[in-house]
Amino acid sequence: MEALAREDPEVKSLRERLQGIPPGMAYLQGKKLELLLENKAQERLPQWAQQVHEALAGVCEAAEALEIRGELEGKETVVLHGAYLVPEEDTGRFRGELARLGGEFSCWGLRFVLSGPWPPYHFAQCDLDVEAP
Repeated sequence: MEALAREDPEVKSLRERLQGIPPGMAYLQGKKLELLLENKAQERLPQWAQQVHEALAGVCEAAEALEIRGELEGKETVVLHGAYLVPEEDTGRFRGELARLGGEFSCWGLRFVLSGPWPPYHFAQCDLDVEAP
């Protein structure tokens, strides 16, 4: 929210208007500012999630964006839940890209959590139309 408040012209303008106004008006304008910040963040979340997913997909064998959320649900919100098929020899490269993205997006308050390795359930192919012998 702080990064948005620094960069977005509409938010900056509203923030500047809050300076020096009576407390009652400042309270109402502050609520308006909170709502504006939340709306701006929700507009950008899906874009950021897609950017991150595409960057990670570029350094792995296969990728699935299992969930991309565009709404905030409290202080800790999962924005992107993805599955990435990474050959063992490329795990360092994948972790490096994740670290790079973590640095790039940290100013927006985004944090990345890597778990695994997990079995490649999301990438398994199963033809259920085949008749049993």
